[in-house]
Amino acid sequence: MSATFDLTRIAVDTDYHGQMAADVRAGLTATPKALPPKYFYDAAGSELFVRITQLEEYYQTRTETAILEQVADAIVADIAPVELVELGSGASRKTRVLLEAMHRSGAAERPRYVPFDVSEDAIVGAAEALTGDYPWLDVHGIVGDFDHHLTDVPRTGRRLVAFLGSTIGNLDPDEQVALLTQVRA
Repeated sequence: MSATFDLTRIAVDTDYHGQMAADVRAGLTATPKALPPKYFYDAAGSELFVRITQLEEYYQTRTETAILEQVADAIVADIAPVELVELGSGASRKTRVLLEAMHRSGAAERPRYVPFDVSEDAIVGAAEALTGDYPWLDVHGIVGDFDHHLTDVPRTGRRLVAFLGSTIGNLDPDEQVALLTQVRA
């Protein structure tokens, strides 16, 4: 059986451009000035970020991958997930370490990967690469804003939620606590 891919689009807002304008207005009139980083991750922004992570100076991706390679099998053995949900999945490069551990564990005949991101282009690109490499994988992409739509992710069984990378640093401390509380729930 070959890998499968399907996609669910959860409206970030019914009036995306109106919401963006409101967020920009609020951010530029605030002190200090700020813009929500989610607006940087269109197709071009996502590709630019991937290129940044490949720079020698950008050590985070290499460090996180090395850590995951050391602990992935133990994490998967403890949790025995049939589904991996990744928040802010982007290109899903580090995710491969967890997916391969899930496959090795045999906890699920067909593990399911749920990339959740604001960039549809990033999800589709990652899904094409993953389903091409892993015929045993089912991918269900979710396009949405995890700040607002986390509860809309359909659950299919025992789940591991991954929040890899530095995305959490894009949130202020109160938003970090709220997000992690929602993930726990």
